[in-house]
Amino acid sequence: MGLVTSTFISCGLSMDTFVFGLKPVYNKLIHLKESFIVALFQTTLFFLGATIGKELIPYIEDWDHWIILLGLSWFGIKSIKEQGSNQGSFATKWKFILLCLLVSLDTLAIGFSLISILPLGYNFLLILFLISFISFYFI
Repeated sequence: MGLVTSTFISCGLSMDTFVFGLKPVYNKLIHLKESFIVALFQTTLFFLGATIGKELIPYIEDWDHWIILLGLSWFGIKSIKEQGSNQGSFATKWKFILLCLLVSLDTLAIGFSLISILPLGYNFLLILFLISFISFYFI
């Protein structure tokens, strides 16, 4: 896997963060802070998936997809109900952190599987950097 493949993988993983870019920006400093936090979540969960994934898979493989489905469905329905409000930033920091976590769970899952197929000696830091940079850019 070269730079092009790593870039495409990182773009695919970072597409979920585009949901954060859909809200209006009223304060650039808050927007930059939120962008940084989302990129940090994406990178951290990918790293966790890559490092502890092999030990965790037997415990969570039967129900992990249901948690992601229910969490994102709940958040989507809640967001549709709140669509009329004019809040530029997220209502609470917990709502923001929950969305960061839910959006980054697929990155955790890819970290589980991708690390097992990477060739030995592959530049793992390249993928981490690309995920961080592209996630930050998409927002």
